[in-house]
Amino acid sequence: MFNADYNCTFESDSTCAWTDVTSGDDFDWTLTYGARGKYMYIGTSGSRKTGERAWLISPMLRSTSFTEKCLQFGYSMNGLSIGIISVYMTANGEKPGSLLWRMSGDQGQEWKGASVNLSSLEQYQVIIEAVVGNSYFGDIAIDDVAILPTACQQEKGLLIG
Repeated sequence: MFNADYNCTFESDSTCAWTDVTSGDDFDWTLTYGARGKYMYIGTSGSRKTGERAWLISPMLRSTSFTEKCLQFGYSMNGLSIGIISVYMTANGEKPGSLLWRMSGDQGQEWKGASVNLSSLEQYQVIIEAVVGNSYFGDIAIDDVAILPTACQQEKGLLIG
């Protein structure tokens, strides 16, 4: 049976089963509240430096065997000097792992949706990475993260590899 704990809207003041990585990245995602409700975000003002990264990691996921799973999430990337958001798959504890999806640059004020197919013959985890751009004019946010038990349609132009 599929575990619904992999899905998170962040509305209950928690990151559900997703956790902030304790080592290997440079700073933490922040649970915050806005017009859309609660979501995870990285701010680029203050002491943040270009290229610094924050990782949010899924719980351990079982191998996909014969069927793919689908990671879906909403993201916001708004600002003149926005950085990068990426999705990685990691097995055996290597971080960040294999790049599956990436978006960079200002995507406007509207939230966008992403869908990423997941496939692995061994247990794995998903890492969502946000990277600081070249100034404080660009924040990255994610919301409504879900891992579905079936394959998803890949967005054209976003597949890596």
